[in-house]
Amino acid sequence: MGKLLGRARKDGNNYTYHLEKNDKKKSDSAYVIKDADGKAVDGYTVDAYFNIKGSGVDTNLFEAESPFQVWPTDYLYLTTSEDGGATWSVPTIVNARRETEQSLLVGPGRGMVTSTGRIIFTAYEYTNGDKNSVAIYSDDEGKTWTRGQSVSSQSSEAVVTEANGKLYMFTRHGGYYTSEDFGETWSPKQEMGINYRLYCQLTAITYPKKIDGKTAILFAAPSSVSDRSAGKIFVGLVQDDGKLNWKYNYSVNGSDPYGYSCLTVLPDGTVGLLYEGSGIVYEDFDIADIAKGAAIGNIWCTDENGPVAEVTMTSNGSKELTVNGLKNGAEVEVSTDNDKAVTAAYANGKVTLTSKAVTGMERADVTVESAGEKTTVSVIVTDSENYEIVDLRVGDTKTYTDKTGNYSGGALEGLDTDIAEVTVTGEDAQAVEKRAKVQLATSEGHFDGTEKTLDDCLFTFAAADGQDNTYTMSAKDGDKTVYVNYRSAASAGTVCAETTANIKLEEEPTIRHLNYSIRRRVIMETGCISIRITRVNFISTEIQAIMRTVVWNCTKKRERQCGVGNSGI
Repeated sequence: MGKLLGRARKDGNNYTYHLEKNDKKKSDSAYVIKDADGKAVDGYTVDAYFNIKGSGVDTNLFEAESPFQVWPTDYLYLTTSEDGGATWSVPTIVNARRETEQSLLVGPGRGMVTSTGRIIFTAYEYTNGDKNSVAIYSDDEGKTWTRGQSVSSQSSEAVVTEANGKLYMFTRHGGYYTSEDFGETWSPKQEMGINYRLYCQLTAITYPKKIDGKTAILFAAPSSVSDRSAGKIFVGLVQDDGKLNWKYNYSVNGSDPYGYSCLTVLPDGTVGLLYEGSGIVYEDFDIADIAKGAAIGNIWCTDENGPVAEVTMTSNGSKELTVNGLKNGAEVEVSTDNDKAVTAAYANGKVTLTSKAVTGMERADVTVESAGEKTTVSVIVTDSENYEIVDLRVGDTKTYTDKTGNYSGGALEGLDTDIAEVTVTGEDAQAVEKRAKVQLATSEGHFDGTEKTLDDCLFTFAAADGQDNTYTMSAKDGDKTVYVNYRSAASAGTVCAETTANIKLEEEPTIRHLNYSIRRRVIMETGCISIRITRVNFISTEIQAIMRTVVWNCTKKRERQCGVGNSGI
């Protein structure tokens, strides 16, 4: 402990007194007040909490009415607990301030104990404004304290955490610094690579388990760059070169106010956050929500694309995953919570997932455990490839536009509205779709007056060998097969004959329908393929594409058939 300087009221600005620990074990006074000559001042007792009594005085040395006024600065006051905060030790003063500094301050938040056993806190100089951050540390369980070198830039309040054997210091004025010697010296400033509100205290902590196979630092701050609002927890994955990849983030409170904060991790891995919102707020968060879709655990699974936490399969499928982080010779257990959807087996460092035949969609969590560590892979099994899984966080809304139309039979009443609300807007496909009717002609161009749908008037296209975009076009006329062959047609104005002809087609995307039936399977999102036949007249028929908007619910891509009929001109 350093000396606590003070002055008697009558001495003006002459701070010639100081406070020393009392070596007399049976004394009522924990401290002794001494003058400039080292002589004890009689008539006063000062207890361990700096309460002073005597000569009609009963106050605290730090109060305005104290007969001895302390040096006008800020003091670092240290107290410890060995029973989880139920009781606290008597305080001591940590005097790490330099004579040239107006104050040495600490921000709210937390210190830490490094892997070497060093206790470390951050502090910062305040001399006519914010200055640079520094680490103060103890290697003897807090009995003595040392001050390291300051970082190179203005930084103010800061927080420190350890990752992969070195320290990371994050500061109020932006950027971060690293230390290879646990706080004695610091690297130059490094940029964060994410946007958040500067000039506000922040918090960071290292998560105790790996995320996507990497050491992960959780960093919380206001994400709005214009004010203290919209709190977020960012997940930075420590790369091999020590850089941070901010791969995930989680919205704490939407756009609501968010100020100073402090992160912690509870024994079960839950992330706790204390922050200034609309009042002082404490909340717990699941790391699986913070790092949505990440592989979490000191063992983890990968496929050919990297770490895996979620897998989507169709019925009667199989997928192999590699298990990483296993200790040599350690046993591995694999289990599933829904063996009607998927089974899992482990062999030679691999987990094989086998999906069952399902109707609709089923879900299972596959857990891999080894040597006290575990990881979970969420598996979704569907009866079709055309499912899309919609991930929503509380308050989120997602809108999907469907161009396939026709939701008949797609009832929504089975959905759990306690989880999400689903609405569908747009016209019903049955009310919008139109089909033209035509009069069917014979090969001689005679009409019988009967109206037919376009589906009954379809020609078959057969590609001509060795000729680009050239076809023979045939249809049935009773028992006969007729062909598009206007040069050999029986009479003027007709186009069909019983002899074949090669017809070269010319693509024309702006013309949708023509007077020869064309059946071709197309995806409605790209529109019907339109074809124009050289020197043939057209009629106008219409099949309208359907567009519907689906909120939350996503749909599969469907194929439809577009057709046009022979008008028999």
